[in-house]
Amino acid sequence: MNNWSLWVAVLLAGLSNSLMACDSGRYGMASITAGQTVQVHVANTNDELTKTACRVIVEFADQAGNVINDVTAHSFSIRPGRAASAAIAHPNLKSGERFYVRASVRTIELKAVGWHECDDIHATIEVFDTDTGKTTTVAAIPD
Repeated sequence: MNNWSLWVAVLLAGLSNSLMACDSGRYGMASITAGQTVQVHVANTNDELTKTACRVIVEFADQAGNVINDVTAHSFSIRPGRAASAAIAHPNLKSGERFYVRASVRTIELKAVGWHECDDIHATIEVFDTDTGKTTTVAAIPD
């Protein structure tokens, strides 16, 4: 287990009395080449503006499952009607090389209250050209 996974596990264990992590099976896989970035967009499509925000963690891993991003920097509270994004690039790729990235979107809900503030969380994964911003591909991450 690497340091980031251990940190997340300790954080969730410490908060387990009031929070519940929901392993929703929301995974997206993409490959990038030199000059490309992979980005995950997460939206809370609930229109009940008084509803509590959903806590979301976006984790990027290589094809071996090693976490390659700063999970704390890619952790958000998303209120109804709002969205957030997290991106990662591989600056050391040479022309013709491919790097496989798996994106995981995890939600954390308030367990004690019994609310389901993360029911309306939807995510997409996008690959785009880092210099021009032109989208190469975009796909939904299954709910």
